[in-house]
Amino acid sequence: MKDDTFSIYYPSGNLLQVFARYIGHKRDDDTWHLCLEMLENKLFNGQMFNVGAIMVIDPRCVIIDSINAIRYTPRPNIERIDQNFRDWLDTNLDWPDRLELPNLIES
Repeated sequence: MKDDTFSIYYPSGNLLQVFARYIGHKRDDDTWHLCLEMLENKLFNGQMFNVGAIMVIDPRCVIIDSINAIRYTPRPNIERIDQNFRDWLDTNLDWPDRLELPNLIES
């Protein structure tokens, strides 16, 4: 796990920039969740996330770290994504390729 400033791009067009610890996929019962541990207080979509809180991220998002490296993208992780999100990815084949993110580094 690495502490960093992450840019999180959502299919909705929202962008969240946050200082956090990347946890990755965490299993809860039979469900996988994409998680960050908050290292700053952040208000996002009307919800306050305090230091130490675990933020569950939409698994369709793309996470980029401070050196412009891709930390997470959904397609290589498809087996861990719930079926409803898989269905969305199946009907939105251009995601996340439609993001125009220059100079990315594959991690």
